[in-house]
Formats: sequence, C-alpha cells, structure tokens
Amino acid sequence: MKGYSKYEKDCAKQLKKQYQGEAVKSRVFLRLKYFLADRREPDVFNLDNAMGDILQNAQIIADDKQVNSCYATKVAIDRKNPRVEIEMLTDVGELGEISK
Repeated sequence: MKGYSKYEKDCAKQLKKQYQGEAVKSRVFLRLKYFLADRREPDVFNLDNAMGDILQNAQIIADDKQVNSCYATKVAIDRKNPRVEIEMLTDVGELGEISK
C-alpha cells in the first residue's frame, strides 16, 4: 500500500500543477494512456479505478461517480518518464489534456 500512496500523492501534485480550475461537476469521459516504468503488467481495471479516485482526491472532479466512460490503454514502457496522459471530456466539451 505504501507504493500506491506515493503514486497517488505524486499524481495529485502533478495534476494540481496543471489544472487550476474548480472541480468539474458534470459527467466526464476519460481517455487514459499509461506509459509504464517497467514490464510489470498491472491490471488496467485497477489502474482506471485508481485514476478516478486520484482525480477526485486532487479535486479535478467532484466525484469519481461522474466518470461516465473511460478508455484506457497501456501504450509503452518508458523507464525515463513513466506517466499517465489524461484527456478529459465533459458534456459541454473538451477540457484539455492533463498529464502526469
């Protein structure tokens, strides 16, 4: 659990640097691209659930129940710059990309 807590804190810190607005309260659609640090194969469903919690805890979205749809893919191994690239769309339109 220590590893997850560190991951969650690191993600929240990066998200808050890149998104300065208020928490989104409408339904959202997420596109997630995972660039992993190594060849371990995490469960993509767990990654997605974690990202919903992280977006809520970082106050990017008001509640992770707002995630109406999520498309996720494990793109590549990037040992030098592991990250998640997040594109969030709302009912109103695109908010833009937030990446970690």
